[in-house]
Amino acid sequence: MATPFSEVVVSAARRCLGIEKNKGFSLAAQVLAVDCGLKPAFLYDYSAAGSGQLRSYVEAVQTAGLTQCRLHLLVLDDNVLILNTEHMAAYLEALLRESMFIVDVSAARSYPVLCDPQVLDQIKQYIVDIVNH
Repeated sequence: MATPFSEVVVSAARRCLGIEKNKGFSLAAQVLAVDCGLKPAFLYDYSAAGSGQLRSYVEAVQTAGLTQCRLHLLVLDDNVLILNTEHMAAYLEALLRESMFIVDVSAARSYPVLCDPQVLDQIKQYIVDIVNH
């Protein structure tokens, strides 16, 4: 007899990340939304768990057969994104076809400003590099 979905996600969340039942369900919903393409990525911020712990959680969910595709982790400093690379690439390609405005809200500024065109071009090039990776 198969283990119920709820037991699998709660157990994996507790074991790998040390988070409680309600957050375990919420995290599972976010991961499955990325898996099926409802959203291209999810920024993990449920606990102070590191990328290794989060990798263990994603692997546990995938091993249990709860995902359809292989999810990837993108670690930038202390931020971890859970990605569906196929859907993320399509999303970024669509983003490049649109007019783009980016607001600089960095702490060095006293108020938000639109990014300079050169900075916007650099950001677009970064996106192209990511898509072509």
